[in-house]
Amino acid sequence: MTLYLAPLAAFALALLALPAAAQDQIPAPRAGMIAADGTAAPADPAAEPATEAPTEEPAAAEDDLAPLPAEGLSVDDFRWQKRLVLVFADSPDNPAFADQMQMLAALPDELAMRDVVVIFDTDPEAKTELRQQLRPRGFMLVLMDKDGQIAQRKPFPWTVREISRAIDKMPLRQEELRTRRLTP
Repeated sequence: MTLYLAPLAAFALALLALPAAAQDQIPAPRAGMIAADGTAAPADPAAEPATEAPTEEPAAAEDDLAPLPAEGLSVDDFRWQKRLVLVFADSPDNPAFADQMQMLAALPDELAMRDVVVIFDTDPEAKTELRQQLRPRGFMLVLMDKDGQIAQRKPFPWTVREISRAIDKMPLRQEELRTRRLTP
């Protein structure tokens, strides 16, 4: 049990440090993350630390839950595969952005159960495709369903519990739950 919690704790600490450390540079996606073309990024042994966990499952879960920068991504990259939680801010130092990222890091398993990918954009000058499509002003949280439709837009941070409840009310999620119950 301790081995399973250690990577999640490290991930949460990394997210807590992100707004303070990412003034001009957002960290690149790590090995195992979904790339813009929908494929998994190849592992780079030189970039990985020398020590490895005894099992690969916790490390894979940590990589799948890490937030992705919005550069080079579009809604079509995830359509019918993942739900999107998009977090926009004008700066990584925005208090609402920092609060939102801390809340998302607090319960990553809840988001993983609902096939959620977190994407963030804190640079209005970059004019990413997602920023141009959704036109945020200051801080904005956007929740999108697997079909690419916007389910919620919020100008303030939401807890994982509120996000989970909104997802569980979506028709596609209810269909998924019914299908799981019926499948042995």
